[in-house]
Amino acid sequence: MSRHDSGGFFVLKGGEMNLIELSKYLQDEKAAEEYLYEKDILKRFTECPYCGSEKIGNISRSRIKCYKCKKEWHKRKGSFLEGRHISAGKFVALLKLYTEELNPVTISKEIGIERKAVLDIIHSIKLIILKDFFEMKIGQKELILFVKDGVISIQDEKLVKGISYMLIEPVRYKEFGNIYSFLLKSKWIGKKTKDLNTINSFLSFVKMKSINYVGISEKYFLEYLFELIIKFNSISMSFYEMLLNMLNFQRVVETTQPRKK
Repeated sequence: MSRHDSGGFFVLKGGEMNLIELSKYLQDEKAAEEYLYEKDILKRFTECPYCGSEKIGNISRSRIKCYKCKKEWHKRKGSFLEGRHISAGKFVALLKLYTEELNPVTISKEIGIERKAVLDIIHSIKLIILKDFFEMKIGQKELILFVKDGVISIQDEKLVKGISYMLIEPVRYKEFGNIYSFLLKSKWIGKKTKDLNTINSFLSFVKMKSINYVGISEKYFLEYLFELIIKFNSISMSFYEMLLNMLNFQRVVETTQPRKK
């Protein structure tokens, strides 16, 4: 990625959004909110989420009321932004800078919010990815990385005999290092050369990206690994646009609710 500093904000080249567009959303909260509505990250309520009545109305800039059941709710209710104290403009900027792989410290400085808040949002995004794309039992001692229909997949149970896969122990090779250090003790099991070549390509991809994942703990290994798997499988696509789809209001509701057994 090519970028340079311009008045305290990065110019992103080759992405979907440039400096002028980001500045517009940072300076115009109404435009930023409208953008989030257009992307279905925020929901336009047309009926009460409690009783279903259409007799609702805005009682302030941020709150809505049902005149039938008398209940009130925030306009961000049910969305990824519910309960988060960040403006729409800064949230849009954070998403873009995050997908351009700037680190949390830099993002914090560029958009003017605390590093802790940036880390919390990024952590929540990774959990959405995990819940939306993978059904895993967190804390497994061994993971299976394999190739299915030409793409990298992962699961937490042994595959049937005869299928090639990489056995991963989510334990760091050394006391301190990047995400690639977790994969150094992996073992390839099987004979499918084509699949092994794909796995090796993925490992090279992880190694290249590891500069952005220095010092992660075992606790967050899976979150980072899943994100890299998605990026690798969709390398020709826009991760920013994919992220907007992941944070779609309905998908957030579905992935944050307990799965039906």
